[in-house]
Amino acid sequence: MHKMMLIHGGNGAPAGMALLAEQLRPYADVWLPTMLGHGGRPLPPALFVPAIAADLLAQMDERRIERCFVGGYSFGGLLALYLARQYPARFCGVWTLAAKVIYDAKAVSHVVHLTSPQRVSRLSKAYAKDVRQRHAPQDWRAVMLLNQAMFKSLEGVPLLGEGAWPASEMPALVISGELDPLVSADETRRLGAWLQSPVLMFPGAAHPLTAVPVQALAHDVKAWMDWVSAAPESSLGVRGQLAGQQQGHQGDELRKDADL
Repeated sequence: MHKMMLIHGGNGAPAGMALLAEQLRPYADVWLPTMLGHGGRPLPPALFVPAIAADLLAQMDERRIERCFVGGYSFGGLLALYLARQYPARFCGVWTLAAKVIYDAKAVSHVVHLTSPQRVSRLSKAYAKDVRQRHAPQDWRAVMLLNQAMFKSLEGVPLLGEGAWPASEMPALVISGELDPLVSADETRRLGAWLQSPVLMFPGAAHPLTAVPVQALAHDVKAWMDWVSAAPESSLGVRGQLAGQQQGHQGDELRKDADL
């Protein structure tokens, strides 16, 4: 069976990925790590992508995971790509769901708005309670402020970009929703072009995760992992096979939460 590390988004926690992980577990041994400064872990003075990635790698070492597939949702997708690029010997392949990799001034302003503690306090009581519980015993507002500062630090910093990815050395798969409010379809397809990878788009949004057709997504990821394992030198030939499997799905009504 395949092994997979599945990374949650910014301000999220492993519990929020449970439904997707459940659909993937028939095909892979899925591990859900807790990101640095999230899910009740001690809060560092600041959050930066290299530090979060190094912490995830250390967690892999603690679990004695020498090599696995890595997947990530939203900001977790950026982390997955960063890990795969910086530590290619540790990963069989990388796949992303609604990965946000372009942080220009407009994008940073938007995600900072979404991660405002004041905004979250005005949302539904159920969601506000969920945010408090996922980060307890830490102060959820402090977690969001750390994320805000991190997103601001990403403005104009090309952690990933055209010409920076050894596509032939690391198979990749890019997935998102055509109408996602955070990651445009153009940005997703541009990422796929950078990675020279298959790009799978489904109708509707990919934020929140409850809007994602997770069962169909899990089948697509399985097909890609099987293909990569059979022909690890490249994932390009799987593009047509996966595209033909895509099923239409209209996501649930979008909840404008702050899980990025």
